[in-house]
Amino acid sequence: MQGFYFFRVPLLSEPPAIPLPEVDEYPEWYGDFNLQYPVSPVIVPANHGHTINSVSKLRLILHHIARRAFRDKEPNEWMSWGEAMTLKSMLDNWFQNLPEPIKPRNVVFPWHLKIQWVLRGKI
Repeated sequence: MQGFYFFRVPLLSEPPAIPLPEVDEYPEWYGDFNLQYPVSPVIVPANHGHTINSVSKLRLILHHIARRAFRDKEPNEWMSWGEAMTLKSMLDNWFQNLPEPIKPRNVVFPWHLKIQWVLRGKI
């Protein structure tokens, strides 16, 4: 993440070899909790696992972008149109496959909003 934000090659050249478990298959790995807004009688699950898993997948894509865009060997080499479109496709695919609880139409909590703001370049 730091490489992406500070225009440097990431310190780790590769992401972890073992991916995070899928939330729907191993929900106990993530844990969850319920919240209730003060003015509402409804208790809402935080969907912590979906949030953590989705943000982690986004960070893997950003790591890939930073590795390609800010590499030290040839810093002035332009990214080809094909490479840029591949990266855009990765981001579009990630967004289209967000779990239902954190899709834009279902956001409830501030950390869900933050994901949406990041995607729109607001943060």
